[in-house]
Amino acid sequence: IVRMYRGAQVYFTMLPVPSDAPGGPSYVWDTIRNLIVPTAAYYNMGGDTLLMTGETINGVSDSRFAYSANVEAYPMLQFNALHVYDPAVDGVFPFYVDPEFSAWTPRFVQNGERIAVIGATGAQGGGLVQAILADDSGACAVRAITRNPDGEKGRALAEAGAEVVAADLDDLASLTAAFEGADAAFCVTNFWEHFSATKEVTQAKNLADAARAAKVPHVVWSTLEDTRKEIPLDDPRMPVLQGEFNTPHFDAKGMSDAFFLDLPVTCLLTSFYWDNLVHFGMGPTRGEDGVLQFVLPMGEAKMPGIAAGDIGACAFGIITAGERYRGMRVGIAGEHLTGAEMAAKLGEALGEEVRHVSPPWDVYRTFDFPGADDLGNMFQYYHDCADAFTARRSVDFSRALHPGLQDFSTWLERNVERIPKG
Repeated sequence: IVRMYRGAQVYFTMLPVPSDAPGGPSYVWDTIRNLIVPTAAYYNMGGDTLLMTGETINGVSDSRFAYSANVEAYPMLQFNALHVYDPAVDGVFPFYVDPEFSAWTPRFVQNGERIAVIGATGAQGGGLVQAILADDSGACAVRAITRNPDGEKGRALAEAGAEVVAADLDDLASLTAAFEGADAAFCVTNFWEHFSATKEVTQAKNLADAARAAKVPHVVWSTLEDTRKEIPLDDPRMPVLQGEFNTPHFDAKGMSDAFFLDLPVTCLLTSFYWDNLVHFGMGPTRGEDGVLQFVLPMGEAKMPGIAAGDIGACAFGIITAGERYRGMRVGIAGEHLTGAEMAAKLGEALGEEVRHVSPPWDVYRTFDFPGADDLGNMFQYYHDCADAFTARRSVDFSRALHPGLQDFSTWLERNVERIPKG
């Protein structure tokens, strides 16, 4: 039965199986089989047959829904998406079913499905929180997880409509409690808070163990490559850091993927934050000749970048796609640009010349700021493995997840006044 409309979404409730239903229990399977179509392909109901609230949807006899004659040939867990056509806006809208459903207990995503978000006051988690709160359909509720719910940011999230709970990445019990009852969880760690790869690995394991203990149906793990798989530690190109890593903040996340692989997980490969130009001291600075210089040791190689908030919005697209991306490793980016291309766009936004400067990596690693050696190795990895690294981060795929995805020029239009110019 059609339960309600909200925005562009339609919500369904499955009726109990009537005792006199033809075929008995098979009636339920026939109904599910008729409502669920493989691989999230788009189908429409045709004409002006938009459903009415309260209308009962029949089983296989209802021709307005797609039906595949080869339905039994596909793995059952692929059948997670129903698409309905709304002629009023000429649009097709998706609805999702829990992958753990049985023929007796189908359950569609309905108002109040809860997404637990680690790092809810940070860059990535904060983007996901805002995406959920901004979703007019109301199909999902957000559980914002932070160490300090009573802080200014935690109180602001509560006032915006989020459920705010306390948990600490170093406290497995608190994480498990925070994940209890969640329909999905977004997991992220913050190397730059402590600069320890070993600590980051421990925290990642806590997240995976907590999600496992709480039986979270879908986990999105924000990760990066273990660079040692492409540049072995005995390769003389870059120094070994912290005893066993090339790029600690990459390698720790990449090696931690193993903790999640027995879970219903999507491993989400992120990209360089353009927000680093605002918060991480990577904005342009004036050279001795007075010209702004944008320092990026990438030579002429392209680097995938993204607005930090768009990472969370893409994660929301993954979560609301139901089963489609579970068990997958996917990458996202807003645009692939060389340092010279970024400098040119910075110049356009700032209204003055910005010159790209690409120092040698050995020089960059000696710069006087915490983590310079890690970032120097990171940029060298970006450069030396550019083709493979960039190929793993499709802009088109990212935009399919999040149609509002920003490119660098759009991000600059919105943020140029925030970029310090040293």
